[in-house]
Amino acid sequence: MINEKNWVPWTINICLVVFVIALLYNESSFKDKREIEKVYRAYIEDFIENDFEGIASYFEPPVNFKNFGIIAKDKLQVILVYKDIKDNIQAGYAYSNVDSLKIIKKEDFYIADVIYSRFNLNDENLFTGNTLYEFKKTNDGWKMVSLEGITDFES
Repeated sequence: MINEKNWVPWTINICLVVFVIALLYNESSFKDKREIEKVYRAYIEDFIENDFEGIASYFEPPVNFKNFGIIAKDKLQVILVYKDIKDNIQAGYAYSNVDSLKIIKKEDFYIADVIYSRFNLNDENLFTGNTLYEFKKTNDGWKMVSLEGITDFES
């Protein structure tokens, strides 16, 4: 029972418990963000290499390609969307760089806010873009379930 004589120790204990809970929550969030960044960077490598099976492995259908108005119901449809993207990419495209990667926790998912640049073999910038990727935890780890290109952004 809290009374005039022991309220200070009780207050300290309660503050300590709240601090530990916040610390544990923050550590979990940090770990999730590291894992998501690792998945995203592997996805970019497969994108550069035109490994469409690899690209599809980072998604959990149904996948909402918001800018195209397409919901890919399975991995084959994800592959077809990416083949179309690569068929229509900037002429001379050779590779991409991630300029900025911010991972933001939402309720039960994360958003990766990515600014990237595309280059040709002469290292000339062909395009700079901003895309938001939604990641959800699955039995197979973190997977993307939607993406949306942002047209109004500052690089």
